Amino acid sequence: MCDPRRADVRPGAGRCFQGEAGEGRSSGAQAEGGAFCYGMLKSGDMDYFIADTHFGHARLSAQRGFPSLEAMETRLVSNWQARVQPADHVYILGDLFCHNTLPPSRYLEQLPGVKHFVIGNHDRAWMRTENLSRWFVEWGHVLEGESQGLCFTCCHYPMLDWYRRRHGAHLVYGHIHANTTDPYYPYLQTMERCHNAGVDVTGYRPVTLRELIARDRPRPDSARPQP
Repeated sequence: MCDPRRADVRPGAGRCFQGEAGEGRSSGAQAEGGAFCYGMLKSGDMDYFIADTHFGHARLSAQRGFPSLEAMETRLVSNWQARVQPADHVYILGDLFCHNTLPPSRYLEQLPGVKHFVIGNHDRAWMRTENLSRWFVEWGHVLEGESQGLCFTCCHYPMLDWYRRRHGAHLVYGHIHANTTDPYYPYLQTMERCHNAGVDVTGYRPVTLRELIARDRPRPDSARPQP
Protein backbone atom coordinates (compact mmCIF):
# COMPACT_ATOMS: atom_id res chain seq x y z
CA MET A 1 0.00 0.00 0.00
CA CYS A 2 1.30 3.44 -0.93
CA ASP A 3 -0.04 5.49 1.97
CA PRO A 4 -1.15 4.16 5.36
CA ARG A 5 -3.58 7.07 5.71
CA ARG A 6 -5.87 5.68 3.03
CA ALA A 7 -9.07 3.89 4.02
CA ASP A 8 -12.48 3.04 2.64
CA VAL A 9 -14.91 5.95 2.75
CA ARG A 10 -18.25 6.80 1.20
CA PRO A 11 -19.09 9.79 -1.02
CA GLY A 12 -19.31 12.91 1.08
CA ALA A 13 -16.85 11.61 3.68
CA GLY A 14 -13.62 12.93 2.18
CA ARG A 15 -11.15 14.36 4.67
CA CYS A 16 -9.77 17.84 4.02
CA PHE A 17 -7.16 19.88 5.83
CA GLN A 18 -6.43 23.59 5.76
CA GLY A 19 -3.20 25.34 6.67
CA GLU A 20 -0.91 23.63 9.17
CA ALA A 21 -1.00 19.87 9.55
CA GLY A 22 -3.63 18.77 12.00
CA GLU A 23 -5.97 21.73 11.50
CA GLY A 24 -8.89 19.70 10.28
CA ARG A 25 -11.88 20.92 8.34
CA SER A 26 -15.08 19.04 7.68
CA SER A 27 -15.60 17.53 4.26
CA GLY A 28 -18.46 19.97 3.61
CA ALA A 29 -16.22 23.04 3.82
CA GLN A 30 -15.14 24.71 0.62
CA ALA A 31 -11.49 24.23 -0.27
CA GLU A 32 -9.94 27.64 -0.87
CA GLY A 33 -6.50 29.22 -0.84
CA GLY A 34 -4.07 26.75 0.70
CA ALA A 35 -6.59 23.99 1.24
CA PHE A 36 -5.45 20.51 0.39
CA CYS A 37 -6.67 16.95 0.89
CA TYR A 38 -4.78 13.80 1.67
CA GLY A 39 -5.49 10.90 -0.70
CA MET A 40 -7.15 8.34 1.56
CA LEU A 41 -9.30 6.20 -0.66
CA LYS A 42 -9.00 2.57 -1.62
CA SER A 43 -9.48 1.70 -5.28
CA GLY A 44 -12.92 0.84 -6.62
CA ASP A 45 -13.63 -1.63 -9.42
CA MET A 46 -11.62 0.56 -11.80
CA ASP A 47 -9.72 3.81 -11.44
CA TYR A 48 -9.90 6.44 -14.19
CA PHE A 49 -8.12 9.74 -14.75
CA ILE A 50 -9.24 12.80 -16.69
CA ALA A 51 -8.16 16.44 -16.89
CA ASP A 52 -9.09 19.72 -18.60
CA THR A 53 -12.64 18.94 -19.65
CA HIS A 54 -13.49 22.68 -19.57
CA PHE A 55 -17.26 22.18 -19.52
CA GLY A 56 -18.87 25.47 -20.51
CA HIS A 57 -15.87 26.85 -22.39
CA ALA A 58 -17.25 27.84 -25.80
CA ARG A 59 -14.05 29.33 -27.20
CA LEU A 60 -12.03 26.25 -26.34
CA SER A 61 -14.61 23.98 -27.96
CA ALA A 62 -14.00 25.82 -31.24
CA GLN A 63 -10.23 25.57 -30.79
CA ARG A 64 -10.64 21.85 -30.29
CA GLY A 65 -12.46 21.60 -33.60
CA PHE A 66 -15.99 20.98 -32.37
CA PRO A 67 -18.83 22.67 -34.28
CA SER A 68 -20.37 23.90 -31.02
CA LEU A 69 -19.99 23.87 -27.25
CA GLU A 70 -22.89 21.43 -27.05
CA ALA A 71 -21.06 19.01 -29.36
CA MET A 72 -17.95 19.06 -27.17
CA GLU A 73 -19.92 18.58 -23.97
CA THR A 74 -22.00 15.77 -25.48
CA ARG A 75 -18.83 13.95 -26.51
CA LEU A 76 -17.26 14.36 -23.08
CA VAL A 77 -20.36 13.15 -21.23
CA SER A 78 -21.08 10.22 -23.55
CA ASN A 79 -17.46 9.03 -23.44
CA TRP A 80 -17.49 9.24 -19.64
CA GLN A 81 -20.77 7.33 -19.36
CA ALA A 82 -19.54 4.65 -21.78
CA ARG A 83 -16.53 3.83 -19.58
CA VAL A 84 -17.29 4.62 -15.96
CA GLN A 85 -19.54 2.53 -13.74
CA PRO A 86 -21.03 3.85 -10.46
CA ALA A 87 -18.50 1.95 -8.30
CA ASP A 88 -15.48 3.09 -10.32
CA HIS A 89 -13.25 5.88 -9.01
CA VAL A 90 -12.51 8.88 -11.22
CA TYR A 91 -9.65 11.29 -10.51
CA ILE A 92 -10.48 14.65 -12.09
CA LEU A 93 -7.26 16.59 -12.48
CA GLY A 94 -8.51 20.14 -12.66
CA ASP A 95 -10.19 22.64 -14.98
CA LEU A 96 -13.45 20.76 -14.83
CA PHE A 97 -15.44 23.88 -15.72
CA CYS A 98 -14.53 27.21 -17.29
CA HIS A 99 -16.84 30.14 -18.15
CA ASN A 100 -19.84 27.85 -17.68
CA THR A 101 -23.30 29.44 -17.61
CA LEU A 102 -25.09 26.28 -16.46
CA PRO A 103 -24.60 25.26 -12.80
CA PRO A 104 -21.98 22.56 -12.19
CA SER A 105 -24.67 20.22 -10.89
CA ARG A 106 -26.22 20.01 -14.37
CA TYR A 107 -23.02 18.32 -15.56
CA LEU A 108 -21.96 16.43 -12.45
CA GLU A 109 -25.27 14.60 -12.10
CA GLN A 110 -24.62 13.04 -15.53
CA LEU A 111 -21.14 11.77 -14.64
CA PRO A 112 -21.11 8.40 -12.83
CA GLY A 113 -18.39 7.18 -10.50
CA VAL A 114 -16.83 8.01 -7.16
CA LYS A 115 -15.18 11.34 -7.89
CA HIS A 116 -11.89 12.70 -6.55
CA PHE A 117 -11.15 16.29 -7.50
CA VAL A 118 -7.82 18.04 -8.02
CA ILE A 119 -8.08 21.84 -8.16
CA GLY A 120 -6.97 23.53 -11.38
CA ASN A 121 -6.35 27.16 -12.24
CA HIS A 122 -9.88 27.63 -13.67
CA ASP A 123 -11.80 26.00 -10.82
CA ARG A 124 -11.85 28.47 -7.97
CA ALA A 125 -14.84 30.52 -9.16
CA TRP A 126 -17.34 27.67 -9.46
CA MET A 127 -16.02 25.97 -6.30
CA ARG A 128 -17.15 28.93 -4.20
CA THR A 129 -20.79 28.33 -5.11
CA GLU A 130 -20.95 24.53 -5.07
CA ASN A 131 -21.32 22.07 -2.19
CA LEU A 132 -18.25 19.99 -3.01
CA SER A 133 -19.04 17.21 -0.56
CA ARG A 134 -22.19 16.42 -2.54
CA TRP A 135 -20.11 15.39 -5.55
CA PHE A 136 -16.57 14.54 -4.42
CA VAL A 137 -15.18 12.21 -1.77
CA GLU A 138 -12.03 14.35 -1.59
CA TRP A 139 -10.60 17.45 -3.20
CA GLY A 140 -7.35 19.36 -3.06
CA HIS A 141 -4.32 20.61 -4.95
CA VAL A 142 -2.44 17.29 -4.69
CA LEU A 143 -3.92 13.83 -4.12
CA GLU A 144 -2.15 10.50 -3.68
CA GLY A 145 -3.49 7.01 -4.20
CA GLU A 146 -3.01 3.46 -5.44
CA SER A 147 -4.49 1.67 -8.43
CA GLN A 148 -3.97 -2.05 -9.05
CA GLY A 149 -0.79 -2.00 -6.98
CA LEU A 150 0.60 1.15 -8.62
CA CYS A 151 1.21 4.25 -6.51
CA PHE A 152 0.35 7.62 -8.03
CA THR A 153 0.22 11.33 -7.29
CA CYS A 154 -2.33 13.59 -8.98
CA CYS A 155 -1.72 17.29 -9.57
CA HIS A 156 -3.19 19.68 -12.11
CA TYR A 157 0.31 20.81 -13.05
CA PRO A 158 3.29 18.68 -14.13
CA MET A 159 5.91 18.46 -11.36
CA LEU A 160 9.61 17.57 -11.19
CA ASP A 161 9.21 15.31 -8.18
CA TRP A 162 6.39 13.57 -6.30
CA TYR A 163 5.73 11.13 -3.49
CA ARG A 164 7.69 7.84 -3.89
CA ARG A 165 8.89 8.72 -7.38
CA ARG A 166 12.21 6.99 -6.66
CA HIS A 167 10.27 3.88 -5.68
CA GLY A 168 8.29 3.59 -8.91
CA ALA A 169 5.30 5.86 -8.23
CA HIS A 170 3.59 7.67 -11.10
CA LEU A 171 2.55 11.29 -11.61
CA VAL A 172 -0.70 12.05 -13.44
CA TYR A 173 -1.30 15.67 -14.44
CA GLY A 174 -3.16 18.00 -16.81
CA HIS A 175 -3.02 21.74 -17.52
CA ILE A 176 -0.83 21.69 -20.65
CA HIS A 177 -3.57 20.27 -22.94
CA ALA A 178 -1.74 19.16 -26.13
CA ASN A 179 0.84 21.94 -25.95
CA THR A 180 4.36 20.85 -26.93
CA THR A 181 5.90 24.28 -27.57
CA ASP A 182 6.71 25.50 -24.05
CA PRO A 183 10.43 25.36 -23.17
CA TYR A 184 9.96 22.78 -20.40
CA TYR A 185 8.26 20.23 -22.67
CA PRO A 186 11.42 18.49 -24.00
CA TYR A 187 12.58 17.89 -20.43
CA LEU A 188 9.12 16.70 -19.41
CA GLN A 189 9.33 14.08 -22.16
CA THR A 190 12.43 12.60 -20.54
CA MET A 191 10.69 11.95 -17.22
CA GLU A 192 9.54 8.39 -16.63
CA ARG A 193 6.16 7.56 -15.07
CA CYS A 194 4.87 11.07 -15.77
CA HIS A 195 1.52 11.07 -17.60
CA ASN A 196 -0.68 13.75 -19.17
CA ALA A 197 -4.35 12.83 -18.64
CA GLY A 198 -5.75 15.90 -20.44
CA VAL A 199 -8.68 15.09 -22.70
CA ASP A 200 -6.91 16.72 -25.66
CA VAL A 201 -4.50 13.76 -25.71
CA THR A 202 -6.78 10.95 -24.46
CA GLY A 203 -9.63 11.05 -26.98
CA TYR A 204 -11.87 13.13 -24.68
CA ARG A 205 -12.44 10.23 -22.30
CA PRO A 206 -11.34 9.02 -18.88
CA VAL A 207 -8.40 6.59 -19.04
CA THR A 208 -6.83 4.11 -16.66
CA LEU A 209 -3.30 4.36 -15.31
CA ARG A 210 -2.41 1.20 -17.22
CA GLU A 211 -3.55 2.87 -20.44
CA LEU A 212 -1.43 5.93 -19.71
CA ILE A 213 1.59 3.72 -19.00
CA ALA A 214 1.11 1.84 -22.28
CA ARG A 215 0.89 5.12 -24.18
CA ASP A 216 3.93 6.68 -22.52
CA ARG A 217 6.63 4.17 -23.23
CA PRO A 218 9.79 4.54 -21.09
CA ARG A 219 12.28 7.01 -22.52
CA PRO A 220 15.85 5.77 -22.93
CA ASP A 221 18.51 7.06 -20.54
CA SER A 222 20.37 8.52 -23.50
CA ALA A 223 17.53 11.04 -23.95
CA ARG A 224 17.91 12.42 -20.46
CA PRO A 225 19.63 15.80 -19.98
CA GLN A 226 23.18 15.43 -18.71
CA PRO A 227 24.03 17.11 -15.36
